[in-house]
Amino acid sequence: MSKVNLVFTANGQDHEHAGTVYEKQQAVKAVVDFEIKRKEAGFYTISGRMSHSIYHNDRPHYRPAPNWLSVGYYATNMLLEFSIDSAKGDWHAVGPTTTVGTHSETAGFLVAGTGSASSSGMVNFNASTAFSAADVQVISKNACYGVKNKAVWEVQLPHVGFLSPARPVNPRPASYGGFDFEFEVGLRTRSDAGAVNILCKPSVIWLYDYTRGITHHTIEANNWVKDGTGDGRSEFEIDLPQESNIDVQQEIAKDSLDK
Repeated sequence: MSKVNLVFTANGQDHEHAGTVYEKQQAVKAVVDFEIKRKEAGFYTISGRMSHSIYHNDRPHYRPAPNWLSVGYYATNMLLEFSIDSAKGDWHAVGPTTTVGTHSETAGFLVAGTGSASSSGMVNFNASTAFSAADVQVISKNACYGVKNKAVWEVQLPHVGFLSPARPVNPRPASYGGFDFEFEVGLRTRSDAGAVNILCKPSVIWLYDYTRGITHHTIEANNWVKDGTGDGRSEFEIDLPQESNIDVQQEIAKDSLDK
């Protein structure tokens, strides 16, 4: 078994706008934690959790729920991709219809409590399907893109905009407070694949709401740090756990019994 931790953080820009949430008093963070387990020869499971959160130094005018003047930073979508060379392996549902488990939206990272919600659901990973909960849509895909087989999770979070002049669509805690979801997928490698690694590419996008749904700039999580060390990167090659001598001996013994 191997574990991976990916973290992205960024501070708000040094701008202030009269009557709005000050950007430099906010910071954003995204985390991906997962583990890879070898279940049997050539078959692995990858399971974990992805989250985004927003930190804020409390100010009297920070009231994102009614979108009073401005919301500040809020996330619009989260994306997680695992890919492998098509010649080396395929992704599979585990369970057989699971990729997303319990997921929740929370404002726990904010100074002011704004409520929370949670839900759970199952999606058929072998098709491009989705389900919604608390204004959040979760989509999973298993598809071939050129020479790559990809397992993809896309989370569409509530946006901020206008219903009519001077009447904006209020955001939801999943956007301005935080959101996390669990994922799981199986990977079967080809018998002649040799040494195999997979590519992991996460992404989160936050917008800064200047006022009434008008955005000022964007922060994109594309500079992640792996396991707390090294330079930030947008994607990572992850080695699959190697077979130990005990694993090999067990497989030989199993084959002998089957015969």
